[in-house]
Amino acid sequence: MWLVAFVFFIGAVCTALFAKRRGELFKEEVSIPTIKLLSWLQFEDFVAELFRRRGYAVQKFGGARPDDGIDLKVWKGGEFSIVQCKHSRFQKIGVKVVREMLGIVVVEKATKGIVIATEGFTPEALKFASRTQQIQLISGTDLLKVLKKVNADEKSKTAPTAKIPVYEYLSARAFCSRDGTRRD
Repeated sequence: MWLVAFVFFIGAVCTALFAKRRGELFKEEVSIPTIKLLSWLQFEDFVAELFRRRGYAVQKFGGARPDDGIDLKVWKGGEFSIVQCKHSRFQKIGVKVVREMLGIVVVEKATKGIVIATEGFTPEALKFASRTQQIQLISGTDLLKVLKKVNADEKSKTAPTAKIPVYEYLSARAFCSRDGTRRD
């Protein structure tokens, strides 16, 4: 019984540490080399969190089991998209992956397919994707641009609001009763 509790405790600690690290990626200055240091599973989690912060509902697939080319399903504003994350440290993603994504989009009846690749795409993949509106390719550089925009948007949301000068606050209170109605 203690062994089971200990295993769950270790799992909870590991989950908390990874969640903290994922949150740190959104706070610090991130670069392509930093993203390449992530494992492929951490990269998928990072991309999922990025979509969540952009206001998408996210359903994660894959992990350690086969995912049939679908790492994430994301929804926002009536659009349903399929996301495939390609965490490569040295190789650009070729046209085969992009063609497969188009097939998945059709089968899943998705609005579009998004392929995200840390190393970018071959010229053939870029050319193929340019011929359809159903495929969006996001390179590591483009992913960093999205991350910077999300971080800037979050900073603007948490920016301090303008303060009401004290004299305005006091004069407003002088004319209002406790229930907020005006006193004359």
